[in-house]
Amino acid sequence: MNYNTFEVIHEEIEEKIDQLEKAQYTLASVESSFKSYEASTKKAYMDAGMSAVAAETEMRAVEKGWRDIYLNVQEHSSRVEKIKRTIKLLEMRHDALRSAKADARRVV
Repeated sequence: MNYNTFEVIHEEIEEKIDQLEKAQYTLASVESSFKSYEASTKKAYMDAGMSAVAAETEMRAVEKGWRDIYLNVQEHSSRVEKIKRTIKLLEMRHDALRSAKADARRVV
């Protein structure tokens, strides 16, 4: 993509912001499901007589779904952070272009 114009950079930033909003919503949804799963599973172990620490350890060691759900949360979190970094890079390109144009005006 050509990053030599402000318009192109602004369009790309807007697109990434839209992607970020969607990714953050998805992350919140996945994370809340994970926390709910953890709480209900831990409570079930505690209701069966385990201490809170033992219940948490058991849940993470034995429950097959815990690992998959946890990795799903981490994957979505990584997507959010990648989009944030991309936006930051686009902002830096914008600043560099603005500085270059300002320097060009001073030279003329």
